[in-house]
Amino acid sequence: MNFELEEKMLEIEQQKAQIERRKLQIKAERLTLEKEKLRRKLEADTKQGTKPNVVKLPKRDFKKFSGRFLNWQESWDSFNSAMHSNLSLSPV
Repeated sequence: MNFELEEKMLEIEQQKAQIERRKLQIKAERLTLEKEKLRRKLEADTKQGTKPNVVKLPKRDFKKFSGRFLNWQESWDSFNSAMHSNLSLSPV
């Protein structure tokens, strides 16, 4: 009887694995469809002479906030001088 129970549990685990595999397949199919949809939109925009809105922003280095309250002022000062109050950056 123990063997039958183990066999049934193994069968259930296999079914669960098949379900998870199918879920992943469906997700992959959705992503493929979305990718194709975006590719077609880009192609159509390009044919119409419009360019997609793509902006390459410069990399800015500033100290990232660690999440500790005591480090907040230091992190804010770093961000503020690099980004917020930087007059060489144009507003978006």
